[in-house]
Amino acid sequence: MSSNKSRILIIEDDPSVRSILQARLSGKDGHDVLLAEDGESGLRQAEKEKVDLIILDWMMPGLNGFETLKALKNDEQTLNIPVFMLTGKKVMDDIERAFEAGADGYFTKPIRINELSKRVLVVLNNIEHGSGA
Repeated sequence: MSSNKSRILIIEDDPSVRSILQARLSGKDGHDVLLAEDGESGLRQAEKEKVDLIILDWMMPGLNGFETLKALKNDEQTLNIPVFMLTGKKVMDDIERAFEAGADGYFTKPIRINELSKRVLVVLNNIEHGSGA
């Protein structure tokens, strides 16, 4: 009955991680999931599609996740979309840089899919109930 599915864009170069996230977020959680395998195509989709949340890998060829995050937060169209960074990096400086650049969350690999799913739901519920910008 709800055609008001939340739209999540996953920007991730690893096909197995993309498919795990897509299976959980679209299957069990019922979100509409869009996929991009690099920063450039992710930016294009974020600008073209109405996206409620972005899950962004840090280490990708070409435009990396940090550069993609900065581009998203410097674009009026995508500025207010919550972004969760996803990476194998666990260095505190990187985490702080991501938050300073505008990330709303940070998950390390291997992914704890249940935790990610819960955090996604909290952020989407806050947006839906008017706690957004």
